[in-house]
Amino acid sequence: MSRAGLPESNLRKLAIAYASGKVDRENYRKLRTRQLSALDFDKALPDLPDEIAAIGVPSVKVDAPKNAGGNLLKGRSLKTIVMAIAAIVLVGIVGIYFTGDNKKSNEQTQNTQKIDLAVEAQKLIQKPEWTNSDMGYFKRLWDSQEAQELTTARESRWFADLERDIVRRINENKQLMQTAEDSEAVQKQLTDLRLFYAQLATE
Repeated sequence: MSRAGLPESNLRKLAIAYASGKVDRENYRKLRTRQLSALDFDKALPDLPDEIAAIGVPSVKVDAPKNAGGNLLKGRSLKTIVMAIAAIVLVGIVGIYFTGDNKKSNEQTQNTQKIDLAVEAQKLIQKPEWTNSDMGYFKRLWDSQEAQELTTARESRWFADLERDIVRRINENKQLMQTAEDSEAVQKQLTDLRLFYAQLATE
């Protein structure tokens, strides 16, 4: 363990260590509380762990005003300065914390998009008949995904289920062509299914 110098230096070293992942949140709070408690009771500052004490921080020069007698400000003024620096450091840490939360939120949103694609595929499979609107909606959702997400989707189980269902519907329409009264409508449905299948299967 090493004895650090100025109190504001200790607090800045702790903040840098926490922001860089060298100390977890629980230990950071414990070490910081000890430093502030020592300041409150005008005690010697506790030792910092060697790996934190060794952290270099930019020097902060504070020109202390002089009183009428030419003496420097007393310990209480220095304590006020230290607390102000600690408050600035705390604001920075809070900013880092919320930045991390935003990143997690974005990742969760991306995962939701992936889940929605699989869910919509299952909804499509369950429909007895597909309209151009049904296939168009799924195709727009498909096109909104990133290339890597589409590659992953093509390797998934739900895509294999969708692929089998498309092939089944194509074969059914081929058989209907032989007996259907409105063969033109069946032919159009068959063409739409083949195009839909080709769009999903092509990288």
